[in-house]
Amino acid sequence: MATENKEDWEKRLEGENIPSKGPENILDRFKRKSKENPIVPAGFLVACAGVVFMVRALRRKDPNAFQKAQRLRLFGSMTVVSAIAGGWVVNNKERLLEDWEKLQGK
Repeated sequence: MATENKEDWEKRLEGENIPSKGPENILDRFKRKSKENPIVPAGFLVACAGVVFMVRALRRKDPNAFQKAQRLRLFGSMTVVSAIAGGWVVNNKERLLEDWEKLQGK
């Protein structure tokens, strides 16, 4: 994450309004989000490849290849979910620690 982007996010978290540098199109948003968490697009591509291989295995009527493709799709999906959850935990670490300390203090 670029330092200017990090500073903008810190200001946004504090409630300040940051003037945008222009409208963000889908491609720019995808690039920005991919830089923030590069594992998510990779996991998505693995999951898509798993679906393609599943279709191919179904057409060939190959149950072993179909099962391997299902495992590949599941691995890709779990990678995406884990990356999103991990990114959320990392971004909210301070707040989570504060909440944990409050629970321990009761």
